[in-house]
Amino acid sequence: MTYTNVNNPITIDESVTSWYTQTISRQARSLIPDDFEKLPTFETVKFSHRKSFGPIVDTHWPQEASEMVLILGTFDAPHLNFKPLVYVYVHGSKTHYIGYFYVNPDSSICRVQQSSLQHVDIDEPFCDVGDLSVGKQTLCNRVRAMALYYFLAAGYIDEVGDYNHFWLDFKQSCAWIANKGSRPKPHARVQKQEPDTVLASAATSVPGPELTDLTHDTVASKKRTGDDEPKPTAEHPIITISAEARLANSERANAQPRAEIDTQARAVGQLRAQMTVNHQLLAKVNGLTAEISRVKNESMFSQNAYRGIQVQHDELAELHANTLNNENALRDQLGQIQARCAQAERRSKVLEKEVEGLKQRMRRAGEALNISAF
Repeated sequence: MTYTNVNNPITIDESVTSWYTQTISRQARSLIPDDFEKLPTFETVKFSHRKSFGPIVDTHWPQEASEMVLILGTFDAPHLNFKPLVYVYVHGSKTHYIGYFYVNPDSSICRVQQSSLQHVDIDEPFCDVGDLSVGKQTLCNRVRAMALYYFLAAGYIDEVGDYNHFWLDFKQSCAWIANKGSRPKPHARVQKQEPDTVLASAATSVPGPELTDLTHDTVASKKRTGDDEPKPTAEHPIITISAEARLANSERANAQPRAEIDTQARAVGQLRAQMTVNHQLLAKVNGLTAEISRVKNESMFSQNAYRGIQVQHDELAELHANTLNNENALRDQLGQIQARCAQAERRSKVLEKEVEGLKQRMRRAGEALNISAF
């Protein structure tokens, strides 16, 4: 933000599409040097490499996730019987998105949604970027900006792209962190002193710097002229005429600076009117930028939710297919068993007939034995 003339009002440079460590440091030292000076260095935050979690976690690493992760805090949810560390990772083709996860005791990865960040005991300095009065989405945006800055400062990513409101989130985060997590006092606007001086001159008819010099020269000229003139007495009426002439000359000399003062006063009024309009436009732009960010985040969350539902659908579809396959297999087994039962029933009937024939033969043989005995 810079102060220029009426034809070039105050603007914010939104042309920066990619942010680098040098870009952020240079702009911060120029615009927010005090707040940036109080920002903790990247050595004070804790990074970990994905290899440190073991081979199981490494094989289930999120797609496009950074190899280095940043500790955000401790997950303290009522439905968990343990308190794991929550990590931040960077993803996206231009490393401008972040995600959250923790590791379960079985070494599986559990993603943490933004809505669950309320259960995270966040470490410094991320816990100082704001409070609930600024809104949950604003807090998430500031945590995102600070996390990306520390990844940049530590050298684990090279740039942050397609993040148009990065500077706004980063600047506000620095102000809150510098004030130790309390709402910072608004900075007094630095204005040039020349317009204020001219405006006061126009309102009170007090000579400005140029007019003051001219009046001083006029008074000095009068003093020098008075040294050569006769001292005032009743015998010298010419002194009265000379005083009137000097007064007329003084009025004519003062007329031009007063016109310049009026012109400058009008220019100052136009400048302030233009600045007011510009501030209103900037407020609208910031509001639209925040709204766009909110819509983008909601769209991203919807896409993540859709992907989660799609994964669940695929799992259920696979389970259904397996169930159908098992059902068909069971039907085949049932058919085979029924066929074997029918075959066994037929054999049983054949055996029953054979048993009945054997019984008849035994009776006839017994009768024959009895007859031969007589």
